[in-house]
Amino acid sequence: MIVIGLGINLTSTEVFPIILFTETINHASAYSPPMIDIPTVPRAQELLDMAFKRAGKVSVLDKKPYFRVKKTETKKLQIVQDVLDSKILKVVKAFPSFDQLDPFTAEMMDIQFSRDKIRIALGRINGVRKSIRNIIKEKLKRIKREQNVAEITNIRKSAYGRLSSLILSLSQPLLLLGEVREVWRKMPTIDSETYTVVVAGFPNVGKSALVGALSTAAPEIAHYPFTTHDVILGHISREVRRLQEKIQIIDTPGILERPPEEHNEFEKRAFSALTNLAHGIIFVIDPSEYCGYPVDRQEYLLRSVKEAFSEIPIIHVVSKTDMEKERVDEFISRREEEWVRSSVVEGIGLDGIKEILFEKRGEFVSSRE
Repeated sequence: MIVIGLGINLTSTEVFPIILFTETINHASAYSPPMIDIPTVPRAQELLDMAFKRAGKVSVLDKKPYFRVKKTETKKLQIVQDVLDSKILKVVKAFPSFDQLDPFTAEMMDIQFSRDKIRIALGRINGVRKSIRNIIKEKLKRIKREQNVAEITNIRKSAYGRLSSLILSLSQPLLLLGEVREVWRKMPTIDSETYTVVVAGFPNVGKSALVGALSTAAPEIAHYPFTTHDVILGHISREVRRLQEKIQIIDTPGILERPPEEHNEFEKRAFSALTNLAHGIIFVIDPSEYCGYPVDRQEYLLRSVKEAFSEIPIIHVVSKTDMEKERVDEFISRREEEWVRSSVVEGIGLDGIKEILFEKRGEFVSSRE
């Protein structure tokens, strides 16, 4: 379910129309995010600690001190290079190209981190990896030619110093990639072949409560103006003639108190999910106005959604019917659409909504055969 809202300036009576997207959605072209297994991204100091610790365990047996020192210092540098090269290369190779990602995943990552920043970080890290090779190569040549035992050790220490400076210069790029990795691994895997529903409406009209009651998702539910910050994926399923029928429900950030051009990253996520994933919409209105928004503004949002998504079926739901029943009756009586009365608290209307959803799912499946 995707939670969206209307740009409103509460300090005035101005209502900003929503331009949800500017091109037709081809739902059949939506993709499931690839299963991406990115290893833990080490911090800069952790890389150094791992490399130097392993090199510190080197023990070379040779009766002649000169050859023992030369072999030991040579081996240490080779081990340090191997450790740093393998760890860095593992990180660089694990991150896929944005061109390989489905549109939804690529846009979500770009919104939060900027694809350019990610590319620059990966390029910087890979560049340092190559510099490490060159430094080690140059130091090994010097050790090979050096005749003074003490100087051989100094060459190795000098290499350690230069490598430390290089790796520590990667502190911010590695930190960024670590954050990207944490977000990436939490991204839900969305099946483009499965019917996907969007829940629309103002904050606090009962969208998240409805998501939780209908599906396996566990969104945060609040009794104050609130909008989800993360993409939450849930499922509704049933078995018919031993066949499993499934519906995906995506709950994403809402949009509040601003025109579209001023949307923050959370609001942009809602539009990304809506643009790339939605096959159906559940529109929720709270006639009781306990949500904090008057009904006329909620109706304005409904008109905006209908205009923007005229090709997508909408299920109209009235929430909180256990409160202000007269207002609910008055609202439904003047509307032309068919509205489903619901109350998560009393369990009203939930089975009916599920039946309608599976009916719409059937139509969606038939249209793709």
